Amino acid sequence: MFRELSNPLMLRLFCQAARYNSGLLARPIPGLSRIIEAILQDVDARARQQLGTSPYQAIARPSCESVAAAMSKSPRPALPYPEAVAALHAVVPTAPGTPYDKTPLGVLVSEGLLAEDFVLKGDGRTPSRVVRFAFERISDHLAAEVLLASSSDTAGQSKADIADEIARRLPVADIARKSPNGDRLRTLLESLAVAAPERVGVELPGIAEAIKRTDPTLVDRSLESAITEPWLRGLLQREPSSFTDRTRRRLADLILHSRVARLSSF
Repeated sequence: MFRELSNPLMLRLFCQAARYNSGLLARPIPGLSRIIEAILQDVDARARQQLGTSPYQAIARPSCESVAAAMSKSPRPALPYPEAVAALHAVVPTAPGTPYDKTPLGVLVSEGLLAEDFVLKGDGRTPSRVVRFAFERISDHLAAEVLLASSSDTAGQSKADIADEIARRLPVADIARKSPNGDRLRTLLESLAVAAPERVGVELPGIAEAIKRTDPTLVDRSLESAITEPWLRGLLQREPSSFTDRTRRRLADLILHSRVARLSSF
């Protein structure tokens, strides 16, 4: 499908889910959102058995969304261990003293969705236990979906109003500068290139226009260059049903602009 499936971990999760969901192998290959949803549902089937929960309880999605939401408030793609455990306990409560392999964290680590690691604290000598996503693309996508879900009811709102609300919820950062917040903003925008058109019918260029309305000091050229490539990559990862006339016009404009730029260089 796209570069995500060239990652061995993501490919393994995809193949596991495809064993019970033949639609993942149909043509056209489904978009990233549907692939992630199928992976989470596949993990749930084993997680419910491991945790001894109701056969209908969702575990993987609420757990991963809770961790992704907490992680989105940090400039680093990892959570201190106690914060990760608290985020998981908030959605899938676990009794004190539960064996590690019977906890949501233990199950999601064994399934390959989450991973535990150690990083050095500020003094550069003391190791600190952290939890991160084994595959950051899943984390970024879920963080974008959480951001969209936290927006108010979009019924009756114009696309510009929806884009404005999304822009207000994004981290404040200079997208053109290399910084933790700038990196976080870029990864969120790349995920919104897929999630926003599918969930609320708003294209990434529309969100970029909303960002400029909230921060008029931004340089148009730097913002335009920062969103064009993620938007184009996102076209390959979206559900075909999310393509609209607005999408096609935007793509046609970019193709025409590219041709004009090549001709003018001669």
